[in-house]
Amino acid sequence: MPSKVGVVGVVELNAKLDNIANADLEKALKECAVKVQDAAKSKVPNRTGDLEKSITFNFEDKYTVAVGTNKYYAPYVEIGTGIYAGEGTNGMYNQYQGTGRQTPWVYYDAYLDQWFTTVGQKAQPYLLPALLENENWIKERLGAEIKQEVEK
Repeated sequence: MPSKVGVVGVVELNAKLDNIANADLEKALKECAVKVQDAAKSKVPNRTGDLEKSITFNFEDKYTVAVGTNKYYAPYVEIGTGIYAGEGTNGMYNQYQGTGRQTPWVYYDAYLDQWFTTVGQKAQPYLLPALLENENWIKERLGAEIKQEVEK
């Protein structure tokens, strides 16, 4: 006599998987973005306040939110320039070391109304450190939201 094999709970499992797939994570993602945004604003160097004020977030799609700034000089502050590119960032931007201009250059600073000669600017990371210091909180927050969907 042939034996029967059955799987119990497939319907319930499929329902839970549907809940996860259709989860509305917008609220939780927004909370995560605000947390990173606030941390970045607290870390950014602040000479005029323009860079700090420009740090915002926006949804790229349903599950992707970007925190950043539209200021053209933001990457230079974050990563550094010239001989300092990527240095002093605790390994966060090692891929940029040695990629900056290796000879001095002259630039005009309109804020100070002066000309300067420089070999670069040291990195002053604020965006990536803001994300990294909140990484565990973000995982916990999103995990809790997904767990809530599973338990429905």
